[in-house]
Amino acid sequence: MAIDFTESVSQGVFGALVGLPQPHIAGLVARGVLREGDSVAEWMRAYTKSLRDELYGRGGDVTASRRQLYDAQKQKIDLENGVRTRQLVEGDSVRGAAAVLAQRIVQKLDSREARLPDALVGRTRHEIQRHLAGVFNELRSELAVDAESLAAQFAPQGIAQ
Repeated sequence: MAIDFTESVSQGVFGALVGLPQPHIAGLVARGVLREGDSVAEWMRAYTKSLRDELYGRGGDVTASRRQLYDAQKQKIDLENGVRTRQLVEGDSVRGAAAVLAQRIVQKLDSREARLPDALVGRTRHEIQRHLAGVFNELRSELAVDAESLAAQFAPQGIAQ
């Protein structure tokens, strides 16, 4: 089939020429991209211009939809990255606090251990048990205070919740 580019053609013929179904060409006419009665050459120029505009984001519903999709995907990725960052920072904070708390536990136990022999000499079994219970309660209280202090000290800063 020979096509005279200076003449107008039906939507179906133009669609066959550019590889689109006739309803798509009708949509281009309805949106004003193509004008009824224009020559094949004018339709080709208008159609390729609309493709370039769409490709470079210069208009059209498809371009707006793609932009919205891109923005939504970017927002989702940013949110996921924020969650991952917060988890990493919180993980680092927990590890840091745990390390400091473990060090304090060792220091407190070492200091108590050095004093234990003197405190236990000449005592009965019952007195030793009572003394050790008191030492453990004292340690428990001190470490609870330390843990609270460390929780506040190592809380993640500057990350949106």
